[in-house]
Amino acid sequence: MSNGKKRYRPPDLNRDHARPRTAPAPSDAAIECRLADLISPATYALADHYHRLGLRWRILTLPVMVALLVTMIWRHVPSVLTLVQMLSRESLLWTPPQRVSQQALSLRLRTLPAQLLGQLFQTLTPLLLTRATARTRPQPAVVERTLQRFPQIWILDATTLEALFRKVGLLRDEPGTVWGGKLLAILDLPSKLPLHLWLDENHVANEKSFLDARVRSVLTAGTLLLFDLGFYAFPFVTIQPRWLGLGGHR
Repeated sequence: MSNGKKRYRPPDLNRDHARPRTAPAPSDAAIECRLADLISPATYALADHYHRLGLRWRILTLPVMVALLVTMIWRHVPSVLTLVQMLSRESLLWTPPQRVSQQALSLRLRTLPAQLLGQLFQTLTPLLLTRATARTRPQPAVVERTLQRFPQIWILDATTLEALFRKVGLLRDEPGTVWGGKLLAILDLPSKLPLHLWLDENHVANEKSFLDARVRSVLTAGTLLLFDLGFYAFPFVTIQPRWLGLGGHR
């Protein structure tokens, strides 16, 4: 420009981190009742394992933390501070109102073992599949035809998780970008439910690296497995042709 002023250029934004921060979604009594009936018994069943890990049964117990995490997800709670404020004034699923500090909740989130939530997921998956199977909702014709030949249709897919925030917490002093890793999922096609989840901290891990150590360990005879070309590995496809049905999609 002739006056010597620099032309304004808007900053480059990571669109994954530029979502609008809005108020939490309103509660729904029917949904909360279904969530409590499904998740609460399985959570309390993990109490003994919680103690064996040396975790003390204080205010923010495992049932309370699960209730808070599920609430944060299904009601789109934008921050830990907002979640603390909600807990102080209303019941969240099976947890009555109580006052805790943001620091205490943040510390518990950092130290809560991921294996506990993984066990909870594995406990709930068969129950969810049983409920889905009991529904009379018709499947698409192509799925109905395929189920006549294969007892299971699984979808295999992986995704690279977005970069993590480093404004607070353990990652604040980490140099450079910290990625969330690579997540692999196996989904049951008829029900659309996740059956198995694996997280690799290496965000550039090749998708084929999941096949032998993880995927093969859970495959059963007659399974039709759908995956894209990122998983195509000739030894994996040909090693067990008698029991592994394979398909592909782009």
